[in-house]
Amino acid sequence: MIELIDRITIFENKILISSIISEIQKTIFDKDIYNSFDNEQDKELYFNIFDAIHYKNFPLKSIEMTLGIYNSNINKHSKILSKYLIQLLEIMNIDELYVLVDMKIDFFNSSFNKYKPLVNALNKLNKIISNNHYDEAFIINRNCISEFIGIIFWLSRCDPKMGGIIFFDKMEKCYFNICKYGNIHLFEISKNNITEEKLKEMGFKIIIGKETDNFSTKPKGKQKIL
Repeated sequence: MIELIDRITIFENKILISSIISEIQKTIFDKDIYNSFDNEQDKELYFNIFDAIHYKNFPLKSIEMTLGIYNSNINKHSKILSKYLIQLLEIMNIDELYVLVDMKIDFFNSSFNKYKPLVNALNKLNKIISNNHYDEAFIINRNCISEFIGIIFWLSRCDPKMGGIIFFDKMEKCYFNICKYGNIHLFEISKNNITEEKLKEMGFKIIIGKETDNFSTKPKGKQKIL
């Protein structure tokens, strides 16, 4: 099941999630850009993007891993990635996830881009929320993640601002995002004892250093990969 939820509801009830998002927003916020606006309305519009910036930050020791899968066919990637993710979440005993962008940005930000896979992804998103604008968050069940991964993968791949879409474990044990290369960037907040050996047994490849694009098909349209 996929549910809609306001971002502030998550921030007010999940202190670790609000801390992580707040820290990201504080890093991105640019005082020079803010001060460059001539009127208060533009300043307010800019500041509203940073909706978690005022929350308290807690020092967290997270373990970061970049996980890839052995696939070079971009058209099959979402389906294959979903299977691996479901298996990973089962082992980590994670049932539900919050999904939100690190900034308060419209998920339909790249709707001007007519690249077919992206258009298809946005059409699927539109059917979920019955709208073509949404800048809040989602709750998704592990069992329905497959229909959501294809949307997030193409958004992340075709729109640089959507690279900040983050999946948070509802119990705040871990979080991850899917980058434009289709890899999983996993951050464990509390240790789940998932070793590299276990991940390799599951079929993941551990990526160390620079990531590369292994797909034979590159995105087209007005928006280029940066």
